[in-house]
Amino acid sequence: MRPPAPPAAAARNVVKVIRTSGMCILRQLRLEEALLRVSSENYCVVNDGAKSPAVVLGISGKPHALLDVEAAQRDDLTVIKRFSGGGTVIVDGDTQFVTLVMNRDAHGSLPAPFPRPIMDWTGELYGARGGVFDGVRGFRLRENDYVVGEKKVGGNAQSISSGRWLHHTSFLFNFRDEMMRYLRHPEKTPEYRGGRSHADFLTPLSGLMPSRATMLDRIEPALRNMGARGSPSSASERQKLFACITRAFPPPPPPPADAILPPVASSSPLAGLRTVRVSVEDAEREVEGLKHHRTTAVVDLARALELGVDCRAPVVPNA
Repeated sequence: MRPPAPPAAAARNVVKVIRTSGMCILRQLRLEEALLRVSSENYCVVNDGAKSPAVVLGISGKPHALLDVEAAQRDDLTVIKRFSGGGTVIVDGDTQFVTLVMNRDAHGSLPAPFPRPIMDWTGELYGARGGVFDGVRGFRLRENDYVVGEKKVGGNAQSISSGRWLHHTSFLFNFRDEMMRYLRHPEKTPEYRGGRSHADFLTPLSGLMPSRATMLDRIEPALRNMGARGSPSSASERQKLFACITRAFPPPPPPPADAILPPVASSSPLAGLRTVRVSVEDAEREVEGLKHHRTTAVVDLARALELGVDCRAPVVPNA
């Protein structure tokens, strides 16, 4: 019998899974950025549907090149610039999100922290035997997309830092063709798209999966098949995670008197953890690496119209 792994190795191997639904996409992206920059643990964030429709641009996206800015402003559509690269997506209540935030040394099976190896590893997570889409005929990783046959079901974006990486995916459980009117045909497209319109290029998971929950329920078993141990987070752990947003986007408010979580039983996923209060200066040092332009924010559409077609996405201060 193989001896048990030492505690340090076991802890390094844990992926904490957050399951939620209807989360605001701005809040989700800020949480993910905070987990990448602030936390030192591995997480999988699973959100079933955005609270309200929005357009999300990659960090370097130019609004006029990617969407109809006038129409988006007229219809009061929220446009967000995220902290990661990748293309532009429309999200709503029928978009299913899965994000991996990982330490490079979390497990021996993990890829080197470079875009292509990470893409290939996630291709196995979703498409290999025992993966999320095992049994879905025609599912595969193609270029940087997840496809079924010749149609896209999920798009990806990444952010990589020293010793740590993030890979997030938006899956189409369903989509409304009329929402695609806000998007322009991008200048750079996957070769396999072949000039097709958004409607002809995409296909929803609703016609491929037995239920809405099927794909999301398969995430944790698929992670375990890849050698990572899923560990669903408790309600109090989720409270602790959302506090990362406050730490990552100063100035933090003073913690309430009940902010210190009570001790938990040894059988809880929180066993062995404790909470401590930190000063403003400690928080500033902890998030020092975030003080640059790569921060999730709401795009100022009125300002974008003033600046013209070549502008990068201007943001609304403090939004």
